[in-house]
Amino acid sequence: MFKKLHLQLTFFFTAVTGAILIMMTVLCLYLSENGMIRNNYVSFLNTTNTMMTYLTGQDVITHEWLSSQERDGNYLVSIYDNGAPLYMNSLAHSNADSALLNQAAALAKTDYSFDITSRSADRHLSDSQHFSMTDAGGTKYEICVMTLPKNEGVLNALVLYSRASEQSLILHQRLFFALLVLAGILLLGIFCWFFTKRLIRPIEENQKKQAQFIASASHELRSPLSVVLSSVSALKKAAPEDAPRFTEAIRSESIRMSRLVHEMLTLASSDANSWNVKKVPTQLDTLLLDTYEKYELLARSQQIHLAVELPEEQLPECLCDGGRISQVLSVLLDNALSYTPAGGHVTLSLIHETHRSLIRVSDSGPGIPDEQKHLIFERFYRAQASRTDKDHFGLGLCIAAEIIHLHRGRIWVEDAQGGGSSFFFSLPD
Repeated sequence: MFKKLHLQLTFFFTAVTGAILIMMTVLCLYLSENGMIRNNYVSFLNTTNTMMTYLTGQDVITHEWLSSQERDGNYLVSIYDNGAPLYMNSLAHSNADSALLNQAAALAKTDYSFDITSRSADRHLSDSQHFSMTDAGGTKYEICVMTLPKNEGVLNALVLYSRASEQSLILHQRLFFALLVLAGILLLGIFCWFFTKRLIRPIEENQKKQAQFIASASHELRSPLSVVLSSVSALKKAAPEDAPRFTEAIRSESIRMSRLVHEMLTLASSDANSWNVKKVPTQLDTLLLDTYEKYELLARSQQIHLAVELPEEQLPECLCDGGRISQVLSVLLDNALSYTPAGGHVTLSLIHETHRSLIRVSDSGPGIPDEQKHLIFERFYRAQASRTDKDHFGLGLCIAAEIIHLHRGRIWVEDAQGGGSSFFFSLPD
């Protein structure tokens, strides 16, 4: 499922970003090409105007001037004196060039009634006409035909500007940008592949954790349910004097299932973001003393020395949910008393540091291996068998971590001096 989702997201993100890249490239090319074509056309108009000004003021046209106008290869100029082409035209132009000039002259005559071979001298003002044509090979040309009255008659000129270099430049520019776009889309595809993989990783991990949670919950519920069902079956056949034993088994296992369901519902509320904390100014030293008094009798019955250490100076109030923090303390003390052997000790302490309060619960139990310290706050996780018993489901520390997280605090575990574990959690002022 996640592999298919990975491929779909990669294709979708690549397609969307690729389409945007293509549209932006097409727009840039359109603006660039239009600007190039417009600038070249303006340059052509300026050149023809300069030629008209020169031809109007000159009585002698030299071969050097004509060659200078055609030196870049983009212009062809043909001049007619009273309808007769100048001799230098045939010297400067090849047969292909002459054919293009003749085609342009014919087009000017048929479409624009502008005959440059006319011997008529009835014009008294200079005149010009601009138009375009395309040859058989697809090359575009800009054409200007002009007539310039002279004292002895009329001087006609035809100027042909080739857009071949412009078309070649546009074609190469398009190919270059097409390759850039293809390379960009390929890089986008690679990026989207890793990005979407990273994007769906938390979803995949949450799905795995959910599956593990369901499997672990099913396993935890199966054992008490099996005991209850077997006790009910045995109760039907048991002698009256054996009935209390099966009844007590049913009661204890039902209580165990109730505790498990309650803890799972608590975590479900946290996952649904419906778990709120009501922060009010709280005296943490008073909260620790209340928790100490609640567990003192239990510790004494298990032959465990329970101690509380508080600073002598008066501590500032902490803005927190006292009920929830008391729940965290209960989880930590319950674990410490459950896993500390008789004759051991458990210490509950509080210190105040800059902008935070630090609470510690230490025990003299078997301790937790370093490789498992970051795992014990996960759901249904329990350390080695020496720290596992029937009354703990591996949810208490997870619930405690969720509470501390809601308080924007931090919870962690370290090795205690002399053996055992020390659980810490900090709360901001």
